[in-house]
Amino acid sequence: MSKLTEFGKAVRKARIDADMTMRDMADEFGVTPSFLYGVETGVKKINENILWEYIAIFRRLKIETPDLVDLAALSNGCINLKEDFPVEHKMMLIRLSATLLYPDEIRSLEAHVKHLRSMRPDHG
Repeated sequence: MSKLTEFGKAVRKARIDADMTMRDMADEFGVTPSFLYGVETGVKKINENILWEYIAIFRRLKIETPDLVDLAALSNGCINLKEDFPVEHKMMLIRLSATLLYPDEIRSLEAHVKHLRSMRPDHG
């Protein structure tokens, strides 16, 4: 049995919380259970369509999955640099992704980002 990615752990927990089998979820998405297994274990990349399928079904079932977009990026080994982000923003993200941080630095940076986001009306 392959190891689940962090994304796989989150969607499996949400699926179980929703009392759905992998077959039920696959039928909802119109894919095979083996495809979803590949997504959960990182064998298959998480494309945007399948990501939004997961988000939509869990929202409909009122199952909280707040970090799925970030976990999908982690599982895929990439981040999406939005086209409308300024170059300075993109460069900062690239530099940060190439910097190994200590755990206390990560916690501090995460707290700072949460604080900045909480001050924005569009991310409240």
